[in-house]
Amino acid sequence: KDAKRLLTPEDIAAADLTGDGLLDIVIPKGDVTSVEVWTGRGRGRFRRSVDVESCYASSRALVGDFYEDGNLDVVIGCPSNFELFVGDGEGGLERRGKIGPDNAYHHAGAADFNGDGHLDLLIPTIPGGIGGHMGGFGPSAKGGRLVLLLGDGKGRFTAEDTIDLAGHQHRVVAITDIDGDEKLDAVYECFGQSPGAHIGVIFGTGCDADAP
Repeated sequence: KDAKRLLTPEDIAAADLTGDGLLDIVIPKGDVTSVEVWTGRGRGRFRRSVDVESCYASSRALVGDFYEDGNLDVVIGCPSNFELFVGDGEGGLERRGKIGPDNAYHHAGAADFNGDGHLDLLIPTIPGGIGGHMGGFGPSAKGGRLVLLLGDGKGRFTAEDTIDLAGHQHRVVAITDIDGDEKLDAVYECFGQSPGAHIGVIFGTGCDADAP
């Protein structure tokens, strides 16, 4: 089956899930309750190998070794939380369960924020959740937040910090070192409000993982 025939993909993440040196793609399908994996065959060709059940309206795919077993895993963004899928190293995914707060928004980011060698998650939240009319829009809307979840390398995450933001809805669009201080920063987009969208940066302070 040709990848160009896919309907309504909400996001695409590319990574080598099978360890053969070829990029594969993970596609959350926003119009149905499934996530697809297309394994790379080289020369720009892909073959659908996995169609695993997920939440409805999934719209974000984050790939990383969250279990630190050498196989890449996948975190999928759902309308009100995130789901973790463990990879088997052959392109297969097993649904493990929900992570993150119940009012989470789809577009998160993954990186090692505190320098302990484990992947963490930075997740936007919406007051009232997506299913609760999102608390309204415009200048009177309650502010959203970014929640930092620290990973332990075993697929578990603990809320460490909460950052209050102006505006209502946010997407984490990039995690990188903006100011060259060797600490990760987060670039986010604020949207869905009046007078308009904007881009913001949260500068990371870093953390000594061995500090008391």
